[in-house]
Amino acid sequence: MHATHSTTGPAAPHAAASQLEALQGAAYLRHRLLVDLVREHFVGSRVLSVDEDSPRAGTSTRIFHGLKRSLPETPITWHDAGQRGESVDLVLALGSRPQSAPLSRQLSDWAARLVDGGRLIVELLSVEHPRACPATGSDDAGAIAIAAADLVQEAAQHGLCVLALVPYGLFLCDGGHSRFLGDLPTTAYFRRLLSWLPQDRLLLELALVIEKDVVAHLSPRITDRFVAVFERRSDTAAVSAWLHRLQALEDRLCRSPLDRSELQSQLVRPLPALRQHVSALLHASLRCRRLFDAVVTPLVARGGMAWRDLVEPPLDSYFMGVARHRDLDRYAMQWSRQAGCQVPGVAPIFQHADVPLGRALEYSLVEPLLTQGFGRFTGVRS
Repeated sequence: MHATHSTTGPAAPHAAASQLEALQGAAYLRHRLLVDLVREHFVGSRVLSVDEDSPRAGTSTRIFHGLKRSLPETPITWHDAGQRGESVDLVLALGSRPQSAPLSRQLSDWAARLVDGGRLIVELLSVEHPRACPATGSDDAGAIAIAAADLVQEAAQHGLCVLALVPYGLFLCDGGHSRFLGDLPTTAYFRRLLSWLPQDRLLLELALVIEKDVVAHLSPRITDRFVAVFERRSDTAAVSAWLHRLQALEDRLCRSPLDRSELQSQLVRPLPALRQHVSALLHASLRCRRLFDAVVTPLVARGGMAWRDLVEPPLDSYFMGVARHRDLDRYAMQWSRQAGCQVPGVAPIFQHADVPLGRALEYSLVEPLLTQGFGRFTGVRS
């Protein structure tokens, strides 16, 4: 039997600091999101952690220290999965969920540990997300994936009523990630950008606004992982109503372009206020503009929304200009790659001993193509 974690003592602040210092980039953002979510749905004082051993080991410890800082007046008693005994107010099942036991049995076990009105907070993968199954070798390999509606109905069979399903991690890259960004989170450029999150206050604020003010209020289909919050009580009518609202939301999100009035109905903050807040951050920080461009460009490219719907002038013109220059760069690269090795009559000139030497000219051809062909680059370097 394991002892309950101490909530006091000189080692606690030092441990909390060292835990957070070890987090970088996307992992730091994930920690902030989970702590805020658990704090929002926190009840009672007795907390049971049932995290599994996984590459994300330490999630519980960091959440514990985060809660102690956020709720300094609450005497939290922390239990782990090895303990047996009295019921608890809150069960946390965060981190990867290996399929060591059927989810139905796990839900039954967790519900049995809760007092009436107690809550379960569990993190799972969304099977409805086209990329819910992470790439080979990712941290989430083998984790449990389930459809949101199936999870809600299964939990109801064990006396658990759904309170919230919160998608998160739109641009996290410590494992699977949302299809929304395509392959972007796998690039070194994007990882370097996210590495600034612990140090750049404005960049972190923008990331939290995107996740907490927008993503968290959408369907679990939008990201590959989500957090479900349940309360131990039987309420068939509430579960049925919640499932109906989820289906209506997903139907609206499938439309293109998105109806701004319908989107507004999902958000807590009015769109004009949200747009003003985001625009202020973008004006103040180049890193914020880079992150916003990366996250929003796929939505704009699909015709879901226009830049003017999301930011105030002149930022809408700025991002449209960035998109135009990106297209020119792509056209220039495509042309230069073809010129030395694919154009009839030209390719043989660059052949020597059956080696296509034209490939070596790709990069040097881009600058004259942009300056003289497209007239979009002065040739002056910073």
